[in-house]
Amino acid sequence: MNKSLTVIFNITILILTHCESFSQWIELNSGVSVKLNSLNSIKDLTTWACGNNGTVIKSSNMGDTWSNGNQSGITSGNTLNHIYCINQNIVFTSGNEGSSAFLYRTINAGDSWEVVKQQSGGKFNALHFVDNNTGILIGDPVGGRWSIWKTFNG
Repeated sequence: MNKSLTVIFNITILILTHCESFSQWIELNSGVSVKLNSLNSIKDLTTWACGNNGTVIKSSNMGDTWSNGNQSGITSGNTLNHIYCINQNIVFTSGNEGSSAFLYRTINAGDSWEVVKQQSGGKFNALHFVDNNTGILIGDPVGGRWSIWKTFNG
């Protein structure tokens, strides 16, 4: 191999090795076959994900293994668009079933979920909390207006 080809080869190997070291993602198995739309994590404690068909899954080891996070309360007709965890037990997820939007909450780590907000003719897209009580929720337009809600009591 001539000297210039050797240099080009070595530079190429160096670039590929360098780029690979910055993009080390490992594929994990969620155990579900439906589309997942959102995930949220509490540092290294619990990671939650939600998706189509009322799917909620959780992991206590940063995604290495997953378990069912919807034991009861969210029907399989729901498309869950966003999930947000306050702590290991209190989690909110939002989505829609048909033309109705739902915001669900669990206070027992997914053993049961309850509807805490519902709206006809819309879709809840995202939610965020700044602390245990103060949160904001956004949704698709209803009656020509974009929907934004705020809570001060969780």
